[in-house]
Amino acid sequence: MVAKKETSPETQRVRFPIGAKLLAIISLITLVSLGTLTVLASALMRQDVQITAEENNFTVNKRSAAEAEAALRSARSGANVLLNIS
Repeated sequence: MVAKKETSPETQRVRFPIGAKLLAIISLITLVSLGTLTVLASALMRQDVQITAEENNFTVNKRSAAEAEAALRSARSGANVLLNIS
């Protein structure tokens, strides 16, 4: 018969201590939550930046159109003055 080796509690080693397991679980939860928040914030900021850029583009186009309209009115007025003089 083969005799089983009896191991004393001093020679038994725990493969993964409970502290290490707890640390790993908490670290994993923290990393997942931070990653999720980062992705969510990036998506919301991207939408906000796009809306702001479109609003700025609209404002610049409106201002350019107003300046062009003023220049055309000035040219038309000048042409009318020249036609009335001659």
